Order: sequence, then structure tokens, then C-alpha cells
Amino acid sequence: MPSADAKRLVLLRMTHQDQVYVGELAAGGTRMSPPRRLTIDEASNLPTAWTPDSKAVLFSQTAMGRGESSSRESPRTRQSPW
Repeated sequence: MPSADAKRLVLLRMTHQDQVYVGELAAGGTRMSPPRRLTIDEASNLPTAWTPDSKAVLFSQTAMGRGESSSRESPRTRQSPW
């Protein structure tokens, strides 16, 4: 799903543990930089939306059979790289 500013794309990599990745989109959205992992945990994560300012991704998380909702800043907005 693209961000509101159309500069990034959130992806879901499906394995036995679904993890969320974010990739920067080139102008026009025709190319994407190598995606960076946004979630690093043992839970299964599903991206659901971007915040309106495109600075964070909302996602649902299931760990040990419990469902939760969370958000995480996009790697571009954080001080340390992911």
C-alpha cells in the first residue's frame, strides 16, 4: 500500500512469521529502493494503513494467539537505520 505522499510503499513478506517492510519509491512510483524491515519480532505482523502524514505505518500484530494493534515510524523518519 502506498503512503499518502506516494513516496513509499509498505510490503508484507509472508512466511511462518509475517513481517513488514518499507521501500522508498522513485518519482512516479515506477521503481523502489531495496525494502527495509520495519518489524523485527516473533509476532506475525500485518500492515493496515499509513498515518496521514506518511511518517508511520499502522499494523496489527498477533503474538502467541493474542491480537494487538500497533504503529511504527517509517525508517526514513527515525534517527537510526533499520
